[in-house]
This record gives sequence, structure tokens and C-alpha cells, in this order.
Amino acid sequence: MSTDKKTDGFSALGSSKYVKVEIKKTVGYGRASSTSEEYDIKGKVTDIRYYESLYSPVVTGALIYVDAGDSLRSNIPLKGNEALNFKIESKYGTLDRTGFWNCLRINGLPELAKDFCSESLFLPLIGQYEILDKATGRKVNEKFENLLISDSVKKILKRLGVREDKMLVEPTKNTYDFHGKGKNPIALLLKLARKSVPVKGDPGFFFFETQKGFNFKSASELVAQEPKETYAYNGMMRAKNNFNDFKIMQQPVFTKDQDVMNAINSGTYVSRNIYFNPANGKYVEKIYRLNDGKIEKTLGKDVDIDEELSDSFVRTNMHVLDVGSLKSGVSDEVNNNPLEWQAKSTMRYNTLHTQMLEIQVPCNLNLMAGDVVKIEIENLTAEKCSETLNKHQSGKYLILHLCHSFNPNESITSLTLIRDTYGLHTGKK
Repeated sequence: MSTDKKTDGFSALGSSKYVKVEIKKTVGYGRASSTSEEYDIKGKVTDIRYYESLYSPVVTGALIYVDAGDSLRSNIPLKGNEALNFKIESKYGTLDRTGFWNCLRINGLPELAKDFCSESLFLPLIGQYEILDKATGRKVNEKFENLLISDSVKKILKRLGVREDKMLVEPTKNTYDFHGKGKNPIALLLKLARKSVPVKGDPGFFFFETQKGFNFKSASELVAQEPKETYAYNGMMRAKNNFNDFKIMQQPVFTKDQDVMNAINSGTYVSRNIYFNPANGKYVEKIYRLNDGKIEKTLGKDVDIDEELSDSFVRTNMHVLDVGSLKSGVSDEVNNNPLEWQAKSTMRYNTLHTQMLEIQVPCNLNLMAGDVVKIEIENLTAEKCSETLNKHQSGKYLILHLCHSFNPNESITSLTLIRDTYGLHTGKK
């Protein structure tokens, strides 16, 4: 891995610059007499991987350390929970995970290989906030009442220790009364994401961490973004040069492209929902159909489901309304009425995973989970020189999972992409 050359003018696929890779070991953590020691391991790291995901509330990573003649565990020595601070510069962006609030923690010390003259260690890394979330002093015990869910989210993030400039919280239009009951902040935030409705758009939020901070964003806001980058696939890369920086390195792999029976059984196309109100003993029945215009914003063309698939329901969901349980005195008010979000959010989450695509591209540290990218896939024709696009598979995709990986020879960004509809055009109502 290059540790001194500048990345300007070089291929994004080439080696990146390790500005800093160090382990910080603290003795007597949390005590007034605690001391810290820093160990530079920059020259002995052969592989670093950094992960983000819409499914993960915290970032994670992994590191491979190879040392000839010395033992990392005996020299430092390691026992787990040490802070790993690293900063890596690539042609497109900088990955900076340094400082107490930004570092990753060593989660284990599995040994890859060892002989009489060398040692290889694989160090799994977890986000700092994964540790802080479990601390007794950060558990949520208070009652949240008459607050927008987005305001509750900010209060809980503050309890976790997140700075305001790292809170990327989209406003919600619905309120929700609840009691923390001593739960961990992250568990509560994940629960609130499923119950949230944006000011404009479809119900259903994601809670996840990226380089920028902690995101509490609706599916509608995510898919409405303009593409951050455009990547094209028109055959294998021919040489390591700047022209390949925005080419897909290998043939794109569609790991999922529709699953009709799963969609039918999960209630993606149509679902029957029965809500029981314990205050008056009455039932309310509502049938939601995807073709009734339940999805407002899409990555491709508007949703168009065969009529026979939404003609009858397979799934019936039973719900008991929360009526006045956290209100003082007598109240018949329904707490965050699930008629407004429960079935709709299930449809939104499911449709967003209609297609799943995996690609690898030259390293781009400006990309993050939750970003939108545009994919251009060549059309399969008999003419070798054809440059027409496959308008069915090409278009906007949302980054579900992301991995930036670095080794001495190359730097790669691996992406798992999802989208709800086919085509190059965006559906907006």
C-alpha cells in the first residue's frame, strides 16, 4: 500500500494512501489515572475493509495485519476493545475514522496464520457507538410524549453521545408516545424507523450510520435523490487508466430480479388489515393494493403490477390499536394510528427490494450507503459495436450495502444495489 504518493492523476483502482493507521490502547479506561499509548501499524497492514449498510445502525470493518519477526499481541499487547484510528486518501475522497467518537474498536483477535518467523491476524472492527450503546448510563428510561418521532430520535441520539452536526434526521409528520423502559438507544431508534411517516412521501424509514453521521431517512427521500455518480458496463476493463474510473469492473450480477410468490405471500401487492379498537370494541378492515397509487416516488418507472396479482389478498394482518395507554386520565386518542403507516411501510420496504444488483467499481470514497447511483448496462445484441443501453436494467439504483477495500495493489468499492421498478425514468406523483 502506498503511504506517500499523491493520488491525483492515478487510476482510482490503484493503491490508496494510508495517511494514518494506528492502534490506541488505553490502560485504566474511565479512571482519572488512565493512560494511553499509540502504536503505528501503517506499514504492516495488508488489507483494510470498511462497511456501511442501510440495514446496519453502525459502521463496521476488518483489518489484516502481517508481521515478520514480531508479534502484534505481545508487543502492544492486544486483548480487544482497543481503538483503531485510520485515515485513507484515494483519488475520489478521504475515509477518516480518527478520534474518540469516530474510531472503530477491535472486536476480536482471530489468528490467520503463524510460523516461526511471521504472524497474520484478522481484526474484526465494530463502530464506537456499538460499544457506547451498551453502556448503562446511556439506556433510555424517560417517557416521550407529544413529540414528533423525528424530535424523539434527536433526543435519543443525544443520549447516545452523537453531536448535532452528525444527526441527519428527516422530519416526520406523525407523533408517537412511548416509554424507553431501559432499552438501548439503537434498539429504540430501529423500532421508531418502522413507525415513521415523512412530511411528504411514503411511510418507512431507515436508521443507519455513514461517514457523514447517523441517518434517519425515509425511503421516499432516499429514492428522490439525484444520482451521485454514473457507472457503465460495456465489457471488461482494458487498462488501468483514468478512463476506467467509472466503469463497472466485472459483469453485473443480479442476485434478485422479482420474486412473485414471495411478494404475494408477504403482502407486497395487496394485504388485508384488521384493526381492533379496545376502547369501543370495534374492528376496522382496510385492504391496501399497490396499484392504488400507494407508492409515490420510485427509482424507475411507475409501479405497474398485473391486475391478477392484486385481485385477491393472501396475507391478513391483525392489529390492536394503542388507545390512551400513555395519556393522563381518560383518552380515546389512538397513539400513532397504524392505519396511516403499517401496511404501507411494509409495501414500501418490500417493493424497494424488487431488484438486487451487485457490482464492483474502482474505489470511490465519496459513495455511501443510502446514495443513489445511475447504472448504464450495454444492450446484448448481435452487433459487436452496438453501444445502445439496456433500458430495462439500466437506471437509478439505491446503495443498500457498501464495502471499501484496500490492499497493496488496488482499491475497490463493492456495492449491493436495490430498486423498486424497471426503466430509466423516475416515477413521481
